[in-house]
Amino acid sequence: MKIMRKTSSTLCVDIHGMREREAKFRLESLIENGSADIIHGFNGGTVLQSLVRSGLESKRIKEIRPGDNSGQTIIILKQGEK
Repeated sequence: MKIMRKTSSTLCVDIHGMREREAKFRLESLIENGSADIIHGFNGGTVLQSLVRSGLESKRIKEIRPGDNSGQTIIILKQGEK
């Protein structure tokens, strides 16, 4: 997993090459403990895309939408909730 800070409140997380179970654990941990607003992964298949778009569970998630390309997903978090 590669994490890059885009702005003070936005993280860009690349989950390319990860297995579904590990990606889910790490992403949910980041969502619960961090301030990530954008999470994206690139993969030739759809397992990670499906995980990010419909398989993550958190009360902090406000909105999930596709990004600029099929390998990118944007997750907007609710502010002030942990």
